[in-house]
Amino acid sequence: MNNPRSPRRQMRTVFHLFIILALFAAFTAWSFLGLSGLVVMTLAFARFCHSLLTSCLEYSELMGLGFFWFGGLVLAAGFMYAAIRGTGEALKTRGALKRLPLKDRGGSIILIDDIASRAAFTHGFLRPRIYISKGLLHSLDRKELLGVFHHELHHRRRFDPLKFFLASFVKDTFFYIPVISYLYAYVRWRCENEADDEVVLRMSEPVSLAGALLKVRRQETAMAPASITGHGAYNTGGVEARIRRLLTGTEAAFTPPKIRAVVSSLAVSLVLALSFTAPLHAGLNVPDRCTADHCSVHADKPGKDCRTHCEAPSHGH
Repeated sequence: MNNPRSPRRQMRTVFHLFIILALFAAFTAWSFLGLSGLVVMTLAFARFCHSLLTSCLEYSELMGLGFFWFGGLVLAAGFMYAAIRGTGEALKTRGALKRLPLKDRGGSIILIDDIASRAAFTHGFLRPRIYISKGLLHSLDRKELLGVFHHELHHRRRFDPLKFFLASFVKDTFFYIPVISYLYAYVRWRCENEADDEVVLRMSEPVSLAGALLKVRRQETAMAPASITGHGAYNTGGVEARIRRLLTGTEAAFTPPKIRAVVSSLAVSLVLALSFTAPLHAGLNVPDRCTADHCSVHADKPGKDCRTHCEAPSHGH
């Protein structure tokens, strides 16, 4: 049953690898095009700028230089925020799992020894494992349980917990770009729908999974953080939308971002992208090529006038 889908999965894997290689090549080229020259240029300006208002504002290069470091600071701040938030969520999740009455025998399926709770989720980045509660096992019939198992097994095979973590990290890194939050929600929404489709494909009927979802929905569990269960992950109705999609075959359209969010995201992205074009022309005009040491005429104003005087052929310096 997997043969018709295997070419599609292979194409996705090739596409993901292509994106990673393209980003690595772009970063490498960007670095060689002038990052070292940009650092030298920054140090030169730092030595040259005795007075910001009298010396540095005359150089257009300084504006580009400041623009670059501003973009770098914004990007670094977002990365630090994502790292702190991601670490906090990981510790919170680990603490929640430790508090659960787990029966771990080292396999890929872990039993939560709690008859009162109904929960099933997949967790783990490099080695994802399926967690299912004893209460859910007792509340579902055989076909419903099989549907839940196939759903979580799809998440496990596709390393969806790792995808969710990386998507969340990107969302937090670029928290100042509104559209990124919608893209994160879309990833969660798409992965859940694909897992549901896998169940329908394997069982040839959607009713069993829909019944299992309904039983789980009746008793919302607080056993695992939302980062594990995916509650509230997307904006199309959550579990109710999934049940309706399984029973009626009609898929709720994903709510697109508002025009204002798209416009503001494009504007912020453009500013950020432009700030990193500075290495393309770094080192072309380093200011300490003409300083007061070479030009006594304009010692009180070592700016454009000094450079023009020093570079004039008639003066010979």
